[in-house]
Amino acid sequence: MQAKLYVLDTNILLYDPDSLNGFEEHVVCIPSVVLEELDKFKKDNNIRGLNARKVIRKLDTWINKEHYNIIIKNTNFDIHIISTRNDLNSIVFIINFITKTKEGAKTLLLDENKNDDKIIIDVQNIEKYKEKIFNVLSDKYNFDLKIKNMIFVSKDLHLRIKAKLFDILTEDYRKHKLVKLPSFNGLYLTVPSEIINQIYSKGEYFFEETHGKYIFENNYTGYSLKKFLEETGFSSNYENIDADTTINYNDYFLIRSNENEKHSVLVRFVGDKLLKVENINEVFGIYPKNHKQKFFIDALLNDTIDVVFGIGVAGSGKTLLSIAAGLYLTLEQKKYNKIIVTRPVIPFGRDIGFLPGSAEEKVHPYMLPIFDNIDFIFKDEEKVNVTSKDYLMQSDLISIMPLPFIRGRSFNNSFIIVDEAQNLTPLEVKTILTRVGENSKIVLTGDIFQIDVPYIDERDNGLIVAAESFRENNIKNSAVIFFDHCERSIVADIASQIL
Repeated sequence: MQAKLYVLDTNILLYDPDSLNGFEEHVVCIPSVVLEELDKFKKDNNIRGLNARKVIRKLDTWINKEHYNIIIKNTNFDIHIISTRNDLNSIVFIINFITKTKEGAKTLLLDENKNDDKIIIDVQNIEKYKEKIFNVLSDKYNFDLKIKNMIFVSKDLHLRIKAKLFDILTEDYRKHKLVKLPSFNGLYLTVPSEIINQIYSKGEYFFEETHGKYIFENNYTGYSLKKFLEETGFSSNYENIDADTTINYNDYFLIRSNENEKHSVLVRFVGDKLLKVENINEVFGIYPKNHKQKFFIDALLNDTIDVVFGIGVAGSGKTLLSIAAGLYLTLEQKKYNKIIVTRPVIPFGRDIGFLPGSAEEKVHPYMLPIFDNIDFIFKDEEKVNVTSKDYLMQSDLISIMPLPFIRGRSFNNSFIIVDEAQNLTPLEVKTILTRVGENSKIVLTGDIFQIDVPYIDERDNGLIVAAESFRENNIKNSAVIFFDHCERSIVADIASQIL
């Protein structure tokens, strides 16, 4: 059997504690220095510490199973096999080198006092002894295990670049990474005027049986946009449509007449028909400024949609509209008992543990953008015609809390807003979504091009991965809105486009 040897960096395990199970029939190696780093992070009171503890517990569970706890000693290295899976087709082992050598003149770049450089030295030695390692494993399990190649997997771009200087094959962790970003920004459809007239008069447009044949055959599991246009006879402003570009349940569109582009209507796609988006002039004193904001408000107020993703540039109104909709649904419509607003705490400089004051006082500066939006909504309390902002905060009708405070809790009858969700990993977003209880709605917002944490980017952060997972699986109680225009100010709009 030919297998790849994957050597994991510490950040892979901290990003996804289940990554040890994610390399199928291949062989996974954990350098002993990675264990040292896990031990260093295990006491952290954040998601990194939580994940470090989860990995350590998993390793401990495997090690305590007698069948898996196998130690092979060799002249140059010790191998501690901690897991064999899939009928011995996949092996996870920890390696500790008795003697290490640094290869080549470039070793002057390596400092053995730095863990990152220690990992590269270990990877160098694994590359040097990889054939011997595989022979030892093959002899132990009595099967023909041939090495295809060794790959160092890390989410640290700098470390991957450094490893390449030593001719080490490297790659990013690809489990959650999207192949490409969604391309629906600015999409609109062009149709005959009579269809738009029908949508205005009836509030919906059912696809004819011939047009809907492809749609119904696919049973709401994702539709090729190209095929959809062929079936319906519609056209779009996209000149080159990829074969894998899809139209999904609860996607929103601007539809224009092919006779008069000013004759238009906003619609939501629900499989066998298009539904007219209601013309909402304002929500809790906040007025939508463009059709993307109208899409977002429709999703926020829609009883059939429980999960809403708002993704787009800074200043596009995602957080403001979310809070306004939450206030409207909670205070005026009485659909929810409380509003919960949260966002990641991303400290600059020292960790918040070093800051003076109580836990609430420590995180207050990181919640200021939320307070700014609430202040904007309540700038004219007579206009919004509700109890004062101070009363709402004191009565816990609005709870503003950092993400670590919601772990382990369940939220029923709540309107939940997760701001800056692009700074979360897919596992963190999954953890948050599993906190949503009965009769609750959750909104996740963020700009995937403004990420403030290391090791995640625009294609593998928790916001975009979760949004695309919901879209691709056509989860009918979810909607994803992509914003492409800043409404905060002329300066903010220009900066978002040119800088």
